[in-house]
Amino acid sequence: NVCLNYYIVNKTNNNEKIFIRINEIHYNPENGDDYEFIELYNESDINIDLSFYRITKDIEFTFPKGV
Repeated sequence: NVCLNYYIVNKTNNNEKIFIRINEIHYNPENGDDYEFIELYNESDINIDLSFYRITKDIEFTFPKGV
C-alpha cells in the first residue's frame, strides 16, 4: 500500500475548485491482480461525475459513463 498526496483538480460551473485525492494505491498484492485498486477521495461536498476521466501511464483506466 502507498499513501500519496496527489490531487486531481477540476472546476465546477461556478469556477470552484474540486479536489479528488488519490488516497491509496494497492499494487501487486500477494493475492493477485484481481485485488489491485486505487482509492479516490472526494474532499468536497459536491457529487463528482468521473465519466470518461482517465488514469494513464503505468495504469490505464477510463471511468465508464455514469460513475
